[in-house]
Amino acid sequence: MPVSAEEKAASGLAQHYLALRDELLRFLIARLGTREDGEEVLQELWLRIGAAQTGPVANPRAYLYRAAQNLAIERVRESRRRQVRDHDWSETRR
Repeated sequence: MPVSAEEKAASGLAQHYLALRDELLRFLIARLGTREDGEEVLQELWLRIGAAQTGPVANPRAYLYRAAQNLAIERVRESRRRQVRDHDWSETRR
């Protein structure tokens, strides 16, 4: 059965991800502060790559770094919202 262009693009992107995984992890750890957070974001990136329906990517390295950066920003924002919510909740309990 022939492979579609989308499958080839996803496969190519997955290959680049695997080649850059350690580098991307260091990038994420530097931004998030812990290896655990870096690993979790990297896992999310892997899942999104598998689910993405992208066409050919001109610069897979830049694409992966941008996607990783965006996920890291989302994680930091989510953490801040959680802290504010928890703080507000604990203040109302006093």
